[in-house]
Amino acid sequence: MEDKKKVFVAVIAIVIMLILIGTIVRRALQVKEENESFEVIEETDRDTLVGKQAEKVTGYHLVTYAQASNEHSFIKNLEVEVASEGPVKFVIGSINENSRIEERMTFELNCKQGKNTFDLLNNRYMLKKGEYLFMDVNGQDTLYKEEGIYAKSLVQSESNRVLGEIPVKESDYLLPFSYTLEKADEYRCLVIGNEITTNANAQGLNATDMEHDYFHLTKTRLENIFEKVTMNSINLVNWEKSLETEVDKNILKSDNLKNLDLVIIQLGENLNETSDFETKMENLLGLIKEYSPHAEMIWISGWNMQGAVLNTIPAICEREQVQFMNIADLYETDYQSLVDEQRLVYYPNNEAMQTISNRLMEILKFDF
Repeated sequence: MEDKKKVFVAVIAIVIMLILIGTIVRRALQVKEENESFEVIEETDRDTLVGKQAEKVTGYHLVTYAQASNEHSFIKNLEVEVASEGPVKFVIGSINENSRIEERMTFELNCKQGKNTFDLLNNRYMLKKGEYLFMDVNGQDTLYKEEGIYAKSLVQSESNRVLGEIPVKESDYLLPFSYTLEKADEYRCLVIGNEITTNANAQGLNATDMEHDYFHLTKTRLENIFEKVTMNSINLVNWEKSLETEVDKNILKSDNLKNLDLVIIQLGENLNETSDFETKMENLLGLIKEYSPHAEMIWISGWNMQGAVLNTIPAICEREQVQFMNIADLYETDYQSLVDEQRLVYYPNNEAMQTISNRLMEILKFDF
């Protein structure tokens, strides 16, 4: 009986050993397959479009990847593969509920035929949370395919045009560009204004204190989004009131004007309806773009204004790609400053300032 027990134990031990050996062999084969698969994937990543089938397409416009930015970021590096030399247009924007692209910023890059690599971090092209980077392939007319790959890109095609607009649709095309992002930790802003902006608390006018004027309200809200906010203001009230078309370059040509992400202009209330009005404003915008060509720009105007000046500003904004924010509707008793029981009709109060800040944040679309 004792011998039978020993034989049984030995058999059990052999069976367990065989099971362990089989498990080890299977795992080794699995690791080998995974390593081989990883090597293939790594090789594919190194040269995305090599070996892919280039396809001639017609009627395609803006294309992007089906993945929006998940945080406010700057474009760091951009690689572009083009079929022919020339300028290539890129668009930063969002996609609305109707699958239409809402453009916020455009820029062009001069590309040579083939592969192009750009370092764009110093350009401060920002993708806000929820935005996409689009490439305009119209004129290049080349996209790519790979058998069995479903890339989930988003494309505009003329064949999908509806009522004069081209919504984006999902596609399996591989796109001829790629990019990397870097989180936007710092946000740089300059406000150019008159007494409504720069003298909010100088004489007890406007808001009851500096914390309640639109400048500081907006700065506080931006500080809740970015780790660092640099926000300065320049007073151009004297230039606004004068008949000179040339703005004082000694005021604007400073470090305050360089490499900005946002420029807010709050001017117009002190302007006379002069023939050089448009030239005067275009001169100002030209100087800003010289130092910060990629900054988002918003023009606030309309308080206690009427006539040709107010009507002309939106036209200038549209022509110069500046967003116009009309506050003419705020010029009411409830929004006028009250000091020593006297209504100061030329200055907005706390409620008006809060509304101005709210509208700025709506335009900026930082509150998702």
